[in-house]
Amino acid sequence: MNSHTLISLLVALGAAGTACAAVTPAELSARLARGERVTLIDLRHRDAYEAGTLPNALRMTAREAMQKPLAGQVIFFDDGTGPNLARRAAAQLAEANGKVNADVLTGGYAAWCDAGGQTSESKGLRPSLARYVSYHDVTGTMTEDASDIVLVDLRPEAPRAPAAAAAAEETGMVPAATAQPRLDLASELPGYSVTRTIPGTEPQRGARSAHAAGEAQTVPPLYVLIDAGDGAAERTAQALKAAGISRVAILAGGETIIRRKGEPGLLRRGPGVGLADDAPAGNAGFATVIQQEEKP
Repeated sequence: MNSHTLISLLVALGAAGTACAAVTPAELSARLARGERVTLIDLRHRDAYEAGTLPNALRMTAREAMQKPLAGQVIFFDDGTGPNLARRAAAQLAEANGKVNADVLTGGYAAWCDAGGQTSESKGLRPSLARYVSYHDVTGTMTEDASDIVLVDLRPEAPRAPAAAAAAEETGMVPAATAQPRLDLASELPGYSVTRTIPGTEPQRGARSAHAAGEAQTVPPLYVLIDAGDGAAERTAQALKAAGISRVAILAGGETIIRRKGEPGLLRRGPGVGLADDAPAGNAGFATVIQQEEKP
């Protein structure tokens, strides 16, 4: 075996040593029921942690976890409705600390709650905040998890050309021929499945294609709602959460932000909770209010 082959083998073994497994809510629940010793690390903001978390979970940032004398099985989880901070934290810890086996809870806290997992939340109390992701999220770090994400197109159906022209002529508005062409979400945001069907209804064509490789889909995908700036995403998110579907996020700025390639014009966001302390700048995060003003 020559030196080049030996070096390649050592690099491969090192990469394998830091690989992190994905643990489903059902698997984690079974392990906890068996009494296995697992350190659960909640990466969410302190306010979210105090509102409710997994049994005996510790709240800390990825940076803090690197500084703790952790050992044995460690499972990270985030909210499950945005960039996968847990996977990044687990990989960093596994590489830095050879005494731990670091894994990730699939779907995060949202999937755990939707699966009926035990939490410290008060009965009947579930904070309801809208989760927003940015254009740079969905074209950046979230593409690594594209197979676990479904874009839900909530924009109104495009009118047929003759009908649009007739309506424009009748109202004196801009003729359809000069209007902006309808965006193709699959082309603008490649790699994701796209559906116009609201989650939880049938048939869900786009969602099925997202996990065709796995016969048994144990954790629902993350649904990213995209509207035309008419509030449909916010209304749909509230309805889905009321129906027990929590892995939902809204693309901040909707179709407009896609047309602008992430340049928001003037965007104001209300205060909220849910971001990790060391979340990257530009993360749209959680908000109770979002207002968008467009510059001409």
